[in-house]
Amino acid sequence: MRKLMIVSLAFLFAGLFNPRLPAQDRSEGRSIQSRLASVERELEALLALAEKEGSPQMEDVARLLEETRALRKSMPRPVTHDEMILVEMRFLEFEDGTDKFFFARGAKALKLLDPQDLESLVSRPNFAGESVQGLKPLTTEELELLASRASNVIAAPRVLVFAGHEAAMDMVDEQGYAVLERDDDGRYSMHTVKAKEGINVKLTASYQHPGEPAPPNARVMAGDDGSDRMAPIHLHVAAAIERVVGRSPCTKDARQVGMPLIGKAAREMDMVIARDQWVAIRLPLPGSKKGGIVLALRAKAVK
Repeated sequence: MRKLMIVSLAFLFAGLFNPRLPAQDRSEGRSIQSRLASVERELEALLALAEKEGSPQMEDVARLLEETRALRKSMPRPVTHDEMILVEMRFLEFEDGTDKFFFARGAKALKLLDPQDLESLVSRPNFAGESVQGLKPLTTEELELLASRASNVIAAPRVLVFAGHEAAMDMVDEQGYAVLERDDDGRYSMHTVKAKEGINVKLTASYQHPGEPAPPNARVMAGDDGSDRMAPIHLHVAAAIERVVGRSPCTKDARQVGMPLIGKAAREMDMVIARDQWVAIRLPLPGSKKGGIVLALRAKAVK
């Protein structure tokens, strides 16, 4: 048994540092880290065999296994472009119902629509019952058309993430608002209150490799072309936004006049999309006469 272990260990380390010797599970161009991982697996098998046979060399093999693990973990992990994903986002704000019309009818209908007719069309009693999906693919040209109808581009962040790791962004701004407050004697005095407006985004991006099943509940919007090179990207996105959608009105004996009213919207979605494919996500703002917010995003491999 002792002789067998010595021969096995010599073979393992010769295969690690001498590429001309054959080694099991070794391919041309493999990194030292991957070869150390192979040695670690072989040592685990040897340790199991030593434990089974009650070998006196069991402690030596266990110590060598721990040293191999420590060596592999201490080595810096190389970062390649294939492990990075660039996610681009645009938060578009609408006041006239353009977002609702776009999700119900599509970019072609939006292109043909006279801007003056949009508000009256969206306000029709039966329009609310029409299908308004919360997720829609769009081309770059359709995105530019939609953006041209937006009243405001709130933010356009770009984030570079490691594949499979979560990234978080907080884009918050605090504004002061003049407010009238009724005193105990019935008179009003003015003071300033602060309200926060902003966007919070958490996202995870990873490659959807050929043959790998899509995550449960994920909206699949890309096909599998059978190659890792153009594998689609799985995105998990959680976006929340807060905007001042109005001010408290002046009514008889009102305690406060002009307090900022905050509209909040949030969506959390799983999707599998093609690389460089723009996708639009609708974020309606409750309590606002504005149409809402559209988050347009795409993911691309870093070249």
